[in-house]
Amino acid sequence: DVLVFDNVNMLDVSGPVQAFNTAIVNGRKCYDTRYVSIDGKAVKAGCGLRIVPDAKLGVDTVSDDLLIPGGAGVDALLTDPTVCDIIANHLDQKPKGRVISICSGALLLAAAGVLDGRVATTHWSRSTDTQNYDQVLWDLDQIYANQDRVFTSAGVTTGIDLALSIIRSDCGAAVALSVARELVVQLRRTGGQSQFSVHLASQFASDGEIGRAHV
Repeated sequence: DVLVFDNVNMLDVSGPVQAFNTAIVNGRKCYDTRYVSIDGKAVKAGCGLRIVPDAKLGVDTVSDDLLIPGGAGVDALLTDPTVCDIIANHLDQKPKGRVISICSGALLLAAAGVLDGRVATTHWSRSTDTQNYDQVLWDLDQIYANQDRVFTSAGVTTGIDLALSIIRSDCGAAVALSVARELVVQLRRTGGQSQFSVHLASQFASDGEIGRAHV
């Protein structure tokens, strides 16, 4: 299941989902994807795209894995007892299941207590918010982390990196490489997110002021 909500980051959803959807073994897709929202109703992503889910988020899900993307809408869910309870109990409900977060979705996992005592990462811009969850072993230099069936990523395009690592573990290196080739991305990028941030900052400084683009 992939949780969608108002003001979700669309790339946090589409990036990993596209990777999972591209994983094929013997002509068959390795993963089935279902979209769920809090109440089963349509939501609007941060980019304005309207998403119609397949079902309502609930404890009776048929899916083993639960993917929580990020986005500005995460903040409104941090104090939602129903959402946090479902996330908190997912691993117990699904002994073979996983909880996967992209970007600031990790804050929702933290609010649910899932990350307590575990190594985790999230988007670098949320470093101040991570201080609210001091039981989590935050490592924001990593683009993704996993421990005890719980996976977190730094956000946005790193959701693809995390998905590729899961595909490699589930389906083998050859399948993961095939997905990476199809998506035209590295199978495994080097370095951590702090290194890329420094590189981008220095590049912008050398390029001078960047104007606003219109699409």
